[in-house]
Amino acid sequence: MYRKQKLLNQLEDVSIKELLSKYGYRDCKTISDYLNALRIRLEDKEFPHEIGAFLGYPVQDIYGFIYHKDEGCLLVGEWRVYSNKENAKIMFLRFKRCRKALLKRVMDGNSLADIFCVA
Repeated sequence: MYRKQKLLNQLEDVSIKELLSKYGYRDCKTISDYLNALRIRLEDKEFPHEIGAFLGYPVQDIYGFIYHKDEGCLLVGEWRVYSNKENAKIMFLRFKRCRKALLKRVMDGNSLADIFCVA
């Protein structure tokens, strides 16, 4: 699940767009274009590590993982962190709180459509 405009804004960020252009997303203009390109990349034998751009990971950390794997990694959480460790800690905590709140709502019997206000 994603918010179309928020995801498009993320993917249209200059640094993210530059990263994605290196992996076959050069002509993407719409969310559908980006998701179709990602689908094609997911069919490749090698996992598309640029998927972090779709998940909101910082671009420096995406590059860090692609080029360095474990070398220089400062922190491991939802992703491997190569820069701005303190900001990543804050984001990891947000993710944890969101997961907890989501699971509580699901356990309370709410559907994902209800939780995310999907019509």
